[in-house]
Amino acid sequence: VGMVLGIVIGFVALQLLIGARRLWLPGFMRRRRIPAAPLKSMLVRIIPKLAWAEAFLKPRRWPRLTGFGARSLLAVPVLLMGATISLPIPLGNFMPALALMAVALGLIVRDGLAVIAGLVLAVLAIFWTSALFVLGAELTASLIALLP
Repeated sequence: VGMVLGIVIGFVALQLLIGARRLWLPGFMRRRRIPAAPLKSMLVRIIPKLAWAEAFLKPRRWPRLTGFGARSLLAVPVLLMGATISLPIPLGNFMPALALMAVALGLIVRDGLAVIAGLVLAVLAIFWTSALFVLGAELTASLIALLP
């Protein structure tokens, strides 16, 4: 799931990077349908959390960070978070996904402070993912050393 989602996020980020005004998806993605039951289940769980987040969002706060020009620059960390999400690292998707949600909500509501929060979370996500990668490699090396 992470790899597919990371690729889709990367695809969207590349469109942001080139300054596309509208999202373009390949035909096979546009034709794909989400079954109603899982979508309804997800929405029931996420709407209260979005309502909570919405209390902190303020439109037009630092608007230059949410304008058209800023979107091209924001594509770079979004692309990096998409690549990070696609890595098969246990517990490695949460922080990049949280960063992407903050950036996305900031862009949707046009709240530059939320975008900054998302960028800070993106930096933390890179450190988190790097730490998981290094610790996983060390643990693997230690376990291999214990083998006869």
